[in-house]
Amino acid sequence: GILFIFLPDRKTHLIDKVSDTQYLATHSTKGIEIDELAFRIVDAEPNIRIIDIRTPEAFAKLALPGSVNIQLRDLFSKDWTTPFSQRHVKKVIVGDSEAQERIAYLLLQELGYENLAILQGGFDEFNKNILVASAFVPTGSRWDRDVKQFREQAHTDILKMIESNKNKGPKVPKLEKKIQGGC
Repeated sequence: GILFIFLPDRKTHLIDKVSDTQYLATHSTKGIEIDELAFRIVDAEPNIRIIDIRTPEAFAKLALPGSVNIQLRDLFSKDWTTPFSQRHVKKVIVGDSEAQERIAYLLLQELGYENLAILQGGFDEFNKNILVASAFVPTGSRWDRDVKQFREQAHTDILKMIESNKNKGPKVPKLEKKIQGGC
């Protein structure tokens, strides 16, 4: 019994494991670009779940449409097993930075979940390029005009969606209740 007092619990052990710089360097993650995520949000794609791992305060200030706010330690909760286990649904992890997103991605992968992606550049990059009307920086690609036009339209559409979600109140995900008892 004394040995268990000094050993870290499973949650702490797994978080420390995936946060280790050597572990991060040897494990890759899949990403989704900001324009693709914006397109999927505007298109109201049903096979995408946005997992926002930012602080509840930051989430309350500005949240992407359809996103749910889950803290890193809450990813272990059995309440999230069913939503995360849906293989046909892509789970996009959004955080303040890509480093924070990678830790959550690798943690979910360690827990056995599939079809995961991180938002390339993090929420700040999405906010800067889509949500805030900033000047478009051309890349020299033949698609620059289309990207600029899409971002302007996505900016308008997503801000309307965010505003309508604020009027509805906070989205509380439906969690399955465990049935107890019987005959």
